Amino acid sequence: MQVRVRNKRRQQCTKCEIVKPLSEFWKDSSRKNGRISACKDCEKARLKRTHVDNPEIFRKRVKKWKEKNRDRYLESSRNYQRKRTIRLKREVIVGYGGKCACCGESKQEFLCIDHIDGKIPKEDFYTDGTRLGGVHLYYRLKRNGFPKGYQILCWNCNGAIGAYGYCPHKRRRKR
Repeated sequence: MQVRVRNKRRQQCTKCEIVKPLSEFWKDSSRKNGRISACKDCEKARLKRTHVDNPEIFRKRVKKWKEKNRDRYLESSRNYQRKRTIRLKREVIVGYGGKCACCGESKQEFLCIDHIDGKIPKEDFYTDGTRLGGVHLYYRLKRNGFPKGYQILCWNCNGAIGAYGYCPHKRRRKR
């Protein structure tokens, strides 16, 4: 038995027949009330069943959407990757103390990972001999529980140690 809902803020799901708020239904501008007829939970279950039974349909649908919305897809993909990398870098920085080991700088934008004493372990190289860096290094450090042999330095301290063999902050303190 189907019950008609006259409240504009609620709608009855056609699958589970439960009356729910409109926020529980995905938008669809082609429909009269602007929402699909099945609630999000029922629709997710249907999509999951369909995907398991015939995944090729989803591959084609996604490919078609990506081609049609290329700029939108690329922009959302870039933003997602950027946010994920920033979050991961923050976790690694906090895991190693949250500030530059030399000068105490704590702004994430200025901080980077430094190999203590310049010793680079074998795990920090790809199989082709190139060095592991950036997000790949962050993932490895997080996955291994922030191993010893690394520290957080700001770009100035790290660059000075690489170029001159010492950091001006430490030299200034020795005087």
